[in-house]
Amino acid sequence: MIKVVLFDYNGVLSKMLVPQRQLIDLAKILKTKGIQPAIFSNVLIAGGKALDALGFFKAFDPVILARHHNYRKPHPSVYEHAVQLLGVKPNEIVFIDNLSENLVPAQELGMHIIHAKSTPQVAADIKNLLKKQNGLQL
Repeated sequence: MIKVVLFDYNGVLSKMLVPQRQLIDLAKILKTKGIQPAIFSNVLIAGGKALDALGFFKAFDPVILARHHNYRKPHPSVYEHAVQLLGVKPNEIVFIDNLSENLVPAQELGMHIIHAKSTPQVAADIKNLLKKQNGLQL
């Protein structure tokens, strides 16, 4: 059963600094269904603070910025730290990133993965996975 949907920021939730509204709205829906939407990103700490001040991260909890931990994705230790922070098993997480090299450590740890190629594709893949894993129709 999926308990957490873990989004990358740059390239998934935002493309060329344009928020991907479809995914942000989906994150809000997930929250109402008991699925925790969270962010796991390499975004610079200063950029993260600016986005937080603008309210961008409001629908996501927690916001895990890998640079806070002296490593960046795809270093395996940041994925292990993310799992600890989330307090769930790796197989209860779906991780979404646009860079395939960032998906490898997540999959090796046991997370479900989605390779983001387009916003509609990501939304459809999340819905399909939640239907299959949780029996949830979105």
